[in-house]
Amino acid sequence: MREIEVIRETRASLLRHGIGGRRVIDMYTDAHPTLLASASLRPFQRFTLPLNGLVVHPGLVGRLDDGEATFAIEAKGAADHLTGLA
Repeated sequence: MREIEVIRETRASLLRHGIGGRRVIDMYTDAHPTLLASASLRPFQRFTLPLNGLVVHPGLVGRLDDGEATFAIEAKGAADHLTGLA
C-alpha cells in the first residue's frame, strides 16, 4: 500500500472511530507534495517533531475531544507501516 493510501484510510478510520473512546475533533495532514493532490486529506499543515534524536514529519496530527490529548501518526518505509507518536 502506498503512503497516500495508508494516510487516507487511517484518517477516515480515526474520524469514524476515534482513539481510546475519544472523538477526533481536529486533524491535519502533512503538507508533503505526495499528499497535496488528495482533496480528501485537507487541511494541510507541515509539522516537524523531534523524536529520539531524529526529526520526523508525521502524516497526520490531531486533537481529541478531551481538550488535552494530541496524536501524531507517521506512515513510512517500503511497506508503509504506521507508527504512533505520543
